[in-house]
Amino acid sequence: MDLRHLRYVVAAARNGSFSAAGHELNVRQAIISKRIRELEDELGIFLFDRATSGARLPPTGEEFVVGARAHHRRAAAAVRTGKGEWRRQHWTPLVGFYKSM
Repeated sequence: MDLRHLRYVVAAARNGSFSAAGHELNVRQAIISKRIRELEDELGIFLFDRATSGARLPPTGEEFVVGARAHHRRAAAAVRTGKGEWRRQHWTPLVGFYKSM
C-alpha cells in the first residue's frame, strides 16, 4: 500500500464517485478505480459498493476511510515539516550592495 492509494480512497469517499475523485486529483478515473481495486485485493475487503450512480461506502469502507483520512493528514503534515526543515538547513543568504552618492 502506498500513500496514493489512501489519497484515492479518501477522494473517492469525499466525492462519491471515482470519476469525480479523478477530476479532483487530476488523474484518470481508470487509474483511481485500478488503484482502489488493488488496495481492496491487498486488504481482502471491499471498500466501495460500485454502481452506475457512483461509489458508496459500506460499513467496512467507512471504517477504513476514517483511518485513511487520519494517516493521510499525518503524512501530509510530515511532508510539510520535512520541507520546512530542509529549507531551514539549506538556506542561502542573499548579499546585496548599496552605493550611496
